[in-house]
Amino acid sequence: MILPRYQDLRSRPDRVLGNALAGIRAALAEAPIAPGSLVTAGHSAGGALAADYAATTARGGGIPPAAGIFAVYPGRAILGFPGGVPAVDPGGVSPDTAVLVLSSANDRVVGQAPARELLESFSTVPRSRRRLVRVTDSESVDHYAPERTDRDARRAFWKRLDSLIAASRG
Repeated sequence: MILPRYQDLRSRPDRVLGNALAGIRAALAEAPIAPGSLVTAGHSAGGALAADYAATTARGGGIPPAAGIFAVYPGRAILGFPGGVPAVDPGGVSPDTAVLVLSSANDRVVGQAPARELLESFSTVPRSRRRLVRVTDSESVDHYAPERTDRDARRAFWKRLDSLIAASRG
């Protein structure tokens, strides 16, 4: 698992993807992975960046492409920065990529629209490989629920990520 630090309080949104990619490159230089085994995952702006990683690596760049994308309650807004995190066109993402996006009607931070928009942006990935899941479990519907480690969070988020990782590896 690679958890790059891509943002601090002063990070401009147009730099967070570059920061994340630099951290991932550094980690992979120390611990290479098997081709086709990388799944990107993120929450909130990190969910958008997980998708942006896949879009960026589809164009090359010397780091492995994503076999799967797991975006939980994704959004591009960053408090204090108008415009938020710029999107990367995912037009070159492989049709073999699995895309799983989670949203919640009770997410008062990003809402549901960014999740739907993110999923639809992967037009090169067949609908059968793209899925939008609306989380309805009352203990897991708020924006910060993915940061918890309780049983409800494990069931709502981490079990789904584990399944995506297993499916992406064949």
